[in-house]
Amino acid sequence: MSITEEGSPQRSSMLFKEDEAVLCFHGPLLYEAKVLKAELWTEQSSEELGPHYYIHYKGWKNKWDEWVPEERVLKINEENLKRQADLKSNVEGKKGGPKVGPGAGVTPRSVEERAASKRKKEDQAAKEEEFIKRPEIKIPIPDALKVQLVDDWENITKNGKLVPLPRSPTIAQLLDLYRESIKSKKTVARDSRADDIVAEITEGLKQYFNRALGNVLLYRQERTQYQEQLRKLQQVHDGTAHSTGNSRNDIAGKTMADIYGAEHLLRLFVQMPNLIAHTNMDQDATEILKDHFVNILNFMARNMKELFLDYAALNNPSSQPVSNSSTASASPANVPPAGTVAAGEDVDMKDTATGPPA
Repeated sequence: MSITEEGSPQRSSMLFKEDEAVLCFHGPLLYEAKVLKAELWTEQSSEELGPHYYIHYKGWKNKWDEWVPEERVLKINEENLKRQADLKSNVEGKKGGPKVGPGAGVTPRSVEERAASKRKKEDQAAKEEEFIKRPEIKIPIPDALKVQLVDDWENITKNGKLVPLPRSPTIAQLLDLYRESIKSKKTVARDSRADDIVAEITEGLKQYFNRALGNVLLYRQERTQYQEQLRKLQQVHDGTAHSTGNSRNDIAGKTMADIYGAEHLLRLFVQMPNLIAHTNMDQDATEILKDHFVNILNFMARNMKELFLDYAALNNPSSQPVSNSSTASASPANVPPAGTVAAGEDVDMKDTATGPPA
């Protein structure tokens, strides 16, 4: 007999041998079984020490085979057979007692729950592995637009200057201008399919923006302004907007892409790597998107004076209320404080973005 580090005795011999017929506890009952394997578990091999036996229960399917500690195994003799019969009699005599047979002491629900939990963990692990293996996309942001991002952050969060809404041009108008600029470039390679792809991508950008805006694109100070625009759109949708004037007609059928402008579209491009990472796009589709995004960003950089707000023209902080509620959305991770976006550095939001919109 040897002594473990904890000071408890550990026997080096085994009471039962392989292929021996035995009785084994499963739940509250004893069942006839057979020892398939016998091993002495040590600290190096398992957290559970001592003799262990791999048991097959007689008449049960192999899926119930299991490793059990020695205290669950008994020799087949008259005394233990009587004990087996007494236990069975006691259980059967109790109304609503556990079932006798495979899985006794383990309810179907608990088995199903454990199986479901295991499948869920395996599925989650597979999804995480698949996500890690997905191609990483980096969208290079022109240096002038990086400066614009910092300027945007500083004026809104430090100076209280919100972007006046609706913008002119809006995101929808900006993307239309981009499409027209593409069409005006007559080349031999251009065809109707190329125009269709540009149309699909610009339309998809508007849809992405409408979904992402309230989730990941706003600063805390912009929440009240956003809620006001949302309320106006909802009133038109519900038919409760005031009928006087042209206010209802001005926003009828519109989305947030028809209200916000280049400042907020630029934030979407910085978040886009993370949004794309949560899709099932293959490498080829991702590269096509990236090429078009780069073209749109270059178009925005070439036309900054026409597309972006001149904050210097806003002499006074916005009269719109600025929310300081602790429950408001945090500043978007894509636009860091001044000085943290270096010129010439590609923006990659894989590690910092908050995730795709719901």
